[in-house]
Amino acid sequence: MNIKSMIDNNGIKYKERKLKFLSYLIFENETMLVIINNNKNIFKIIRSDFEYIEQELLNYDFCLIDSSKKRLYYMKIKEPNNFIRKAFDSTEKNEIYFGKEILQNEIAEIQLIEMISSIGK
Repeated sequence: MNIKSMIDNNGIKYKERKLKFLSYLIFENETMLVIINNNKNIFKIIRSDFEYIEQELLNYDFCLIDSSKKRLYYMKIKEPNNFIRKAFDSTEKNEIYFGKEILQNEIAEIQLIEMISSIGK
């Protein structure tokens, strides 16, 4: 499951950046797609990676990939005070786990391509 090749095959332009535990793509319309890969359906984001994403001052969505079960999850983040920001603000934890919020947003590859097409233009 290669997200970048799906995007390339649809002719969508982007710039890629990599952090410790994730990568993200910046599209021409200045929206970011944050990609987190894992071999299970347990996903987390560390504080320093999240703060780096927020410093970009762009809208961002999450695409989480469970490579063991070949499942995709997609979450559109609409507001600056989202559940991840609130979790980091209210605790000293260095990492936050995505829970039911993301696992309730499983999508098929074709749906992912549609979502990426809509944010990439």
